[in-house]
Amino acid sequence: MQPTFYLVSGATAYLISGQASGLTNNSLRLAAADYVNASGYLMGLFEWVGGGSVLSYTASTSISLWLLQGVTSGTYEDGASGFTPSRVPDVVFPLVSGSLRVTRIARLPPGPIRTLIKNDGTGVTLNGSGVIVSMLPITFQGTSG
Repeated sequence: MQPTFYLVSGATAYLISGQASGLTNNSLRLAAADYVNASGYLMGLFEWVGGGSVLSYTASTSISLWLLQGVTSGTYEDGASGFTPSRVPDVVFPLVSGSLRVTRIARLPPGPIRTLIKNDGTGVTLNGSGVIVSMLPITFQGTSG
């Protein structure tokens, strides 16, 4: 028989909670705290929550997220509140007018991570409260039989 693969999940981590509230169009914000992928999860289920009120986002825009890697906590690859990294985002949450919750699955780097979020051309300022990015680490596990 072929092995069956299924997802095994870890604990939900809140990567951005409050830091992105009120983020203006085309602005970036660096998370205040690290996430450490000590268990070596390979993937994450990422969720962006836009807050309580519906906004009219410009068509074909997004919320971009970089997972800035570090070898040790406190030292990370380039990216900051006023500096867009020179590589593509790790997670892109595509938006349509009225989006309030968007999920994506993406690669999760090992070790310490600092999250950088960008209001990427939406044409609006994000809600003043309730903007959250969370991540559920996942991995694949095989079974036989």
